[in-house]
Amino acid sequence: MEEYKLVSRRKSARMREGYTTTRAKPPISTDNVLKLARAFSLPKPQIFAYNHGYRNHSFGIISNGKQYNLILLKNEPNALERIQNADAVAALAARSGLPTRTLAHPKTLKITTAHNFRLVRLYHWLPGDTIPWEAYTQKHLKVLGQTLANLHTATTTPIAGLPVALSELSTQNQAMQAYFARPAVVKALATKLRLQTRQMHGQIAIFLTSPQITRLPTQPLHLDFVRGNILWASAADSEASTPPQITGIIDFEKTAMGSPLIDLARTYAFLLVDCPKPETKITKYFLQSGYIKYGGSQLPLMPKIFYNLTNYFLIFDFYKFLSHNPYESLELNYHFCRTRDILLTRNILEEL
Repeated sequence: MEEYKLVSRRKSARMREGYTTTRAKPPISTDNVLKLARAFSLPKPQIFAYNHGYRNHSFGIISNGKQYNLILLKNEPNALERIQNADAVAALAARSGLPTRTLAHPKTLKITTAHNFRLVRLYHWLPGDTIPWEAYTQKHLKVLGQTLANLHTATTTPIAGLPVALSELSTQNQAMQAYFARPAVVKALATKLRLQTRQMHGQIAIFLTSPQITRLPTQPLHLDFVRGNILWASAADSEASTPPQITGIIDFEKTAMGSPLIDLARTYAFLLVDCPKPETKITKYFLQSGYIKYGGSQLPLMPKIFYNLTNYFLIFDFYKFLSHNPYESLELNYHFCRTRDILLTRNILEEL
């Protein structure tokens, strides 16, 4: 792995104008980005876009008329293993014609600044943009379900070294159980939010280790097939009368081996909270029309397991809201309120 010592953002942060960018400042200078692009053997590279996500910083690079994606990966434990797993599953899906982000160069670079280090990879550019949930029509939901079914069809080949999805869910559940057992949390839930849980964590632990789910066939999963990781063709690139087109499936970094029901429940739980449509419509368009009918999925839905998995992800999202935000501010958070209300409807939370 080649290593580069770069000037940190504090010393050289200003980016030249002339390309689209998010509000966040890039962690390295334009000159250093171009230096990295040339290290991947790209002649006369130019930057045309910049985006910042939770785990990475992404630069659009053009060279010899071709577009690339130069990505600076977040410094975290097992970062290289995580991204290699992601790239392996994305490549598997791409071989079936799905628009996933694939490597443009086998090299991995390591850059060191005054404060930390990052790994750098070069990918082929994917066109399109994410769109807000409120822009999702029934056609978007159908295409989303169909594409997830196609992804599951394309990734049935096992990949050695992937984490086990149920093991990761069990570890998360242990953290949740410890959190909700804390007296201070029980008191804060009751006094600040007028809520209490229904002791669901022991039931979740039993469910996640029961034969009804542990014996299900497994395969590589995406596990983050949600709005921020789906790119759509712009209106200028497609006719309004035709179905919307997904042009990119990105961020396979949570990939693991498990039943497609887990993947399906993860996306479904997000849709229940984020998509401003009733659950009956989401079930009809995303699940029944998109995933089963148009996607041709033969996956047995097993309603009880699917329902319990959806509950798990809703509880996990509720826990993440609580553990990352002051309780006093949560009533102002639309997504928290939606999650809370759904959990109340499903009798997982109780109002005091």
